Amino acid sequence: MSFFIQASCPKNSDNVSFEAETLSDAVENSFPLLTESAIIFWNNIPLFLSYKYDLCLMIDDILDVLEALRIKEFGSKDVHWVSNTFAHIWHFKWISGQLGISAEWGVINESTEHILRDSGSVNISIQSFGFEWKRVIYNIIVTLKKAGFEESRIEGMSRLIQEYNLIRNEGYLYQS
Repeated sequence: MSFFIQASCPKNSDNVSFEAETLSDAVENSFPLLTESAIIFWNNIPLFLSYKYDLCLMIDDILDVLEALRIKEFGSKDVHWVSNTFAHIWHFKWISGQLGISAEWGVINESTEHILRDSGSVNISIQSFGFEWKRVIYNIIVTLKKAGFEESRIEGMSRLIQEYNLIRNEGYLYQS
């Protein structure tokens, strides 16, 4: 499998600011700095994503991609991940249920950089790509709810829950 995600088991923050209005702000406020990260395996190369500082900035784009893959039979989309610790560009192209993702890798730690740049693109079924995000989205939803955030108060939270509910199965590491 060229693309899979270990969602891990992140803690939720005890010190939550209820000032958040956007999904991104709510996610950032709900996770502590020191907790487990999600890990994307790109051609078996691990890429760590902090729930607090990476996924909070990526979540809207992740939902955009999942929605586009679900709605459009074929297409392409470029995503410029805006996190300063995951500042990469992914090019998505899909047709007939299959997804190809190529990347322009930004700054990466030196020991991984050349391996990742040489690893090429990943190919995965559209359905499997969604499955891989299910547990990550679940972790975010559970943490937001534990922090006291409600769909009615956070822009984008309903969309997050809707996309979660539309993904039928868990990712590769979480299937029994």
